[in-house]
Amino acid sequence: MKKRIISLILFTVISLLYCLCSCSDDVIEYDEEELIAEARTLIAGSVWFNEVFWGKGLEYMEGSAYDNGNYSPAEPLRDYVTINDIISAAEKIFSSGYMNTVRATVFSVQFGDTGINGYARYYQEGELEPIMVRTDYSPVLVDKNSFLYDTIAVEGADESKVVLKVSLMVTRGEVSQVIERRINFVYEDGWRIDSHTFANFNANI
Repeated sequence: MKKRIISLILFTVISLLYCLCSCSDDVIEYDEEELIAEARTLIAGSVWFNEVFWGKGLEYMEGSAYDNGNYSPAEPLRDYVTINDIISAAEKIFSSGYMNTVRATVFSVQFGDTGINGYARYYQEGELEPIMVRTDYSPVLVDKNSFLYDTIAVEGADESKVVLKVSLMVTRGEVSQVIERRINFVYEDGWRIDSHTFANFNANI
């Protein structure tokens, strides 16, 4: 009888462990065709924001009354009046986690190794004031990215995200190369991109 009870306990423990292991292998539910179609739209929508956040940035007007040190006012934008307008639009494309990174690195003061001379890439004193652009900012994205949308495919998934891969043509000057990029997608009241979509020439960042 004791052996039977011990065996039953062992069986129960093993079953529980199996269930726990099975749960860890769960993947987020998605329809592959629908996700790929949505990914196409989101990746295309990310291109402008990549340039604003990490690339050449907003166009600006030098020599105006608003000039302030290394800042000049942005050229007026048709669809966006404030920094919050830009962020709100980007939140329809990127995940909340990714946008937290954007807020912290693009719209908040950054300090160098010395802890002084901090600056933000953009700032705005008020909704009726222009968006100010740091004119000596060194962009992270320095190449032209052209996505090959027909190459989008699902690579894998876990319980929190789906990983898609896509090829893109990266051009610097007159030289181009094709790079394969892996992009994370999460579901937050709709699919959102949860990683960088761009790459630089000869450096898949």
